[in-house]
Amino acid sequence: MVARRRKNPSPRYLAFRHARTLLRSQGLLAVDEDHLEEGHQRLHSYMTPGLYGGGYTIKTTQEIDGADKLADTQPFFVDKFLFKLPEGEIHSVYPPQGHKEWAEALPHIVFNTPSTPWEWAASNRDQEPDYEANRNRVPWLAVFVFTKDELELSRDDLAESHGIFGKIKGEEDVRQTQGLTVPVRVKDIEKLQKTVSPVKPTPTTTEDTTTELIFLRRELFTTLFCAQDQDGNLKKGSGPDVRPYRFLAHRRDINSTGMAVAAKTATEDDQQSYSVILSHRTGPTSATEPTNCIAHLVSIYNVEHMNWSDTSEFVAMSSLYSWSYSCYPSTTPNVYNQFVKLGESSQMLRAAVEAKDLPDPDIPPNVKERVLIRLQNGYTMARYRVKTGESTACFTRGAFIPVANVAAEDTWDHLSNSGSDLQVLDKQLGIMDITYSAAWQLGRTMAIADQSFVTSLGLVRKNIYDLGMYYYQLELLSERSREQIIAAVPSLVQSLQSLQHSRQLSVTNSESRSRRWFRPSVKPVDRSYAGRSRINIHGEEEDAIEPHFLRAAREISSACDDESPDTPSKDPYNEFNTPFSTDWMTVLKWVLDRLVFSNIPTHYLVTDGGHLPEESVRFFEVDTRWMNAMIDGALSLANYIDQEDDKVRKAIFHAINLYRTTPISELDGERPPLPIYGCYVRSALITKFPDLKVEIRRGSRPIEQEKLILLRHDIVNVDTMFCLFSKRPSANTWDELWFTQPPHQQSFVAGATVDANRILIPFRKAYTTNLWKEDGDDVNEPMKEFLWNHAQQPDGSSEPGDPNYPEEGPGVIYHWTDPDNPSVEIRRLSMEYYAQLYLETAQNEMDTSRFDDKFATSALMATQMNSFAWRLKIGINGENSLATQDLIFHIVMQSGWATFDTHLEYLRFTIPLKDPKADGSAALMKSYIGPGAYMLSNVRFNPILSFRKTDEGVNTHLVITLTPRKVATNGRNPGVWVKNCRELSFVLTGVYINRYSTDNRRVSYNGEEGNAKVEVKYNDRTSPEVPHIQEETRLRLEKKEAKSMKDTRAAFLESAVLP
Repeated sequence: MVARRRKNPSPRYLAFRHARTLLRSQGLLAVDEDHLEEGHQRLHSYMTPGLYGGGYTIKTTQEIDGADKLADTQPFFVDKFLFKLPEGEIHSVYPPQGHKEWAEALPHIVFNTPSTPWEWAASNRDQEPDYEANRNRVPWLAVFVFTKDELELSRDDLAESHGIFGKIKGEEDVRQTQGLTVPVRVKDIEKLQKTVSPVKPTPTTTEDTTTELIFLRRELFTTLFCAQDQDGNLKKGSGPDVRPYRFLAHRRDINSTGMAVAAKTATEDDQQSYSVILSHRTGPTSATEPTNCIAHLVSIYNVEHMNWSDTSEFVAMSSLYSWSYSCYPSTTPNVYNQFVKLGESSQMLRAAVEAKDLPDPDIPPNVKERVLIRLQNGYTMARYRVKTGESTACFTRGAFIPVANVAAEDTWDHLSNSGSDLQVLDKQLGIMDITYSAAWQLGRTMAIADQSFVTSLGLVRKNIYDLGMYYYQLELLSERSREQIIAAVPSLVQSLQSLQHSRQLSVTNSESRSRRWFRPSVKPVDRSYAGRSRINIHGEEEDAIEPHFLRAAREISSACDDESPDTPSKDPYNEFNTPFSTDWMTVLKWVLDRLVFSNIPTHYLVTDGGHLPEESVRFFEVDTRWMNAMIDGALSLANYIDQEDDKVRKAIFHAINLYRTTPISELDGERPPLPIYGCYVRSALITKFPDLKVEIRRGSRPIEQEKLILLRHDIVNVDTMFCLFSKRPSANTWDELWFTQPPHQQSFVAGATVDANRILIPFRKAYTTNLWKEDGDDVNEPMKEFLWNHAQQPDGSSEPGDPNYPEEGPGVIYHWTDPDNPSVEIRRLSMEYYAQLYLETAQNEMDTSRFDDKFATSALMATQMNSFAWRLKIGINGENSLATQDLIFHIVMQSGWATFDTHLEYLRFTIPLKDPKADGSAALMKSYIGPGAYMLSNVRFNPILSFRKTDEGVNTHLVITLTPRKVATNGRNPGVWVKNCRELSFVLTGVYINRYSTDNRRVSYNGEEGNAKVEVKYNDRTSPEVPHIQEETRLRLEKKEAKSMKDTRAAFLESAVLP
């Protein structure tokens, strides 16, 4: 049985999911046979709906004995969305709107409904082998990438009289939208001039039905939909062919554990399904600067039935969605570099302020030190108005602190009625700390805004007061309780019946009979709330009513007894049992939602924007005193009894603390998990991958299933992720945090390298069995690599005789331009040929015990075209530098420079990028994503930065080339006279320096593998030379903190001497 889907889940749904996981592991819950475990995904080539969109006819026949037969038919039309997507259908797109990506990236779109790409039948060729074998279906949607000049219409085309829209009457001038589309009514499409279109109205199309049209030039449309021969060459003679698009859509089933967005709409067992459509067209491959690209989700329904037109200039196609992104040259940072930079920026949530950053040197040292301590503890300065009206400064801090939290979560003895008594004066600075006062006021304000909570709180207060007073009065009065009186009624009747036999009534003395009714006077007992004080046996005054209020609160906050639902049990209500009071259920839910910071304004949590900069990970601890102060403010409402000492509020706190400390059997006997630690992740990666998977590890191993650590996982802003944990990081709980690209949001690429001259495609290993798990196959090792060249000669340093040189690819797998018209950029893969070549390669290279398939499917091609899934691992083992460093390269020529009669063409530095922990060698940095470099004094040169990369796009070396600004012309040698190059120092800015655990680490510049290298090229010499440099440079680190600017300047490249 399939588990139901989550709808509007609680902010604490992860706790309920954990309980369900425990029940499932114990065999108490059934598991669907298609259940996917965490970290697994399943790909399907297609998922067709029950009926495609379009017209159908039902025919009924009734056979009777006789000469005639009765028959009838009933046509009907299946109406589905054709010109506009339903609201909320799109789950995500890649690249996201406005982001940047390399040219080889293939944009894709993810739908929430698994059958969306196949709602309409785009092809009627149902006699193909893969169709008959039910292995592929052609989607009716496709994703295309265009540049502005490919879609932009000229003024003449938009003119009312002789343009495309000349026959369409409208009140306003026709203009293209930001996505270069034109909204047109569907029934007016046939009136377009110089244009043909596959878009046709359906029987349900109304007069007001509109669609967004893009206008492709005939030559571009032909190259996108023409057929291909067996070698991938274009065949323009035949009509449009949409069958290659069957490889560009697939369904993807995932397990949503650890994901922020997908988990909220998944089933209770974390099963989720999406459909994906990717493009086979890339961005501009020859761009040397960022180029704006527009991705369109286009309907290809009815394209197969079109004929090539020699007279029409444009083909109008329906665009159902569009977004834009920037296509960058391959020298720009990629996803890998973004992950590395994000990991290096991890720090506690506070301002990056040091003593030297504080202004005014006349400030006394003790004051400066005190302010610095406050800032390092997470405080910030704010404007504050005192009661008398004056404005002054104050300290404030949110619920998230960068220091250890020492407060006990169940201790709060500072009940307040106004919040002002929670302010703390810093006597050394004379500045007020309003942290807890602000938290109290926030709790009260949020509670007032929630009408249902205030109503329930008032009823809970009344119930506790009434029941507590009842128990208190029972203790005061000597009379028996109501139950005891009712139980004594039978004996009372018996005593009345024997009353006539009493000897006291037969006494004749009248005085004796009158004394029978005499009773000594007794001081009346004060049974009111005001008379609650009394003197105990030690002579001390005590509150006699408080224990009874605590007893009443325990009963009101308890669960129902299993045998007697009208009676409270001894166990508190914990959301897994039935509440004795529904009003208490509302109050507890509100409090618990606030304890996981649901609906709390962000500026109360992060009080300064500088605490959470862009591209950073910030950890924090939860200040339980701040949370208790906020709850105290909320519970202060509906207090009509005692404004000095609110006993009922104390009782409610007692009930909440009882919930906190009572184990829950549904959670395997653990106490209710409450957040005490957390982190923010602010990065463009969150925008790209909203479902970035979060995993908690201990020593690189998964946490036991019985432990619930991740309590909340949400996207609180478009680029910010928020996580809360129930345990602090330690050797016994968890010490690693992993961020992994989600399976349904991994990007697709045309190849490992795509530029204006070549495309390199590694063919990944393919499997149809699970033997690779048993034999330990290296699935990341490609089974073959092919290189296709656009030009006649390969563009690279390697030659075909080099054993590392990839094999030349057969056929044509990628079309740069139209062979008949080079001005038309095609930039698309030959999907039909690509799929067949990949299938044949897998059949030849893979053993049949691992791969055995006869058809190339969209699921197979999706695994091949998938880009790498990166994973960021953050070890919670210390702090890194909050700020980047600047490296100064001090380069001087010591002797002979004045008589050196030649020109300096360039000076090149090659610096390896690696983690020194990998092989123990010293390295300056793991990666570089800084603003660049600049010259210090000799402005005749310009420092140019580039990278050396692996085939997977991972930067391995940073190359800094000092290039002369002077351009070589006729009669002028390239370069700068050496006599003008005595000093060539420059600064490399924005560097995250590697941390070292030992002193005197040494960096070598001999140019060997893994070491830094310096090269200088003179005009009169044929090849670059390696100058004489000091043998090694020592990098000293006296403490584990980041190097200062002074230390870095003195440590790195003290002197690079040119010959």
